[in-house]
Amino acid sequence: MKRLIAAVAAVASLGGLPSLANAAYALKFQDVTFTIDNVSDYNFTLRIENALDATGNWAAATQIGALGFGNLPKAISGGTMTPGSWGFVDGGLNASGCSGSGASQICFDYLPAGGYAFEADDDMLFNVSVTGAKLGWSSSKLPHLKVQFLNVDNEKQGDLLSRDLPYNDVTVPPEEYVPEPAPIALMGLALAGLALARRRGKEKQAA
Repeated sequence: MKRLIAAVAAVASLGGLPSLANAAYALKFQDVTFTIDNVSDYNFTLRIENALDATGNWAAATQIGALGFGNLPKAISGGTMTPGSWGFVDGGLNASGCSGSGASQICFDYLPAGGYAFEADDDMLFNVSVTGAKLGWSSSKLPHLKVQFLNVDNEKQGDLLSRDLPYNDVTVPPEEYVPEPAPIALMGLALAGLALARRRGKEKQAA
């Protein structure tokens, strides 16, 4: 029994067991992967991967002009996003920037000195906090993401992304999304190894 507890503890220390509270919402579109993770009732992260190798009409994208989030409570009254200098707008993102309507939407416009957009990378992680109300996203209320990509000349590049991010259920991953190996799978390997070791020990005693 002690060995079983030790094995479980060792696997858990590799990163912890999956939790629905931290379940990801993920989407892959034009070879760019977008993932949102709930951190708390008022905080979440947005990860954008492979932006510089995007395909389709995002192929020349090098910058991000604005990011929008939807399916949110109307009572959200403010927010911050890092890294970078982003301005919060209580409203939606459209082709012209953070100038759309929508009581359940918020937008972050990049506002550095000189008016340049946020320089894209192949692995970007944004931390977002809101005030006024809890996020409220769940498997039945998906986060809606809008992304405005720009080219090197600060011109709109391709279509504005405007999609719900599918819920990344532990047993049924969303289409086109391949999650990293879950710690729960590692636990299964550890327990299988422990069972094999016990069986060999009993065989030696019988001999």
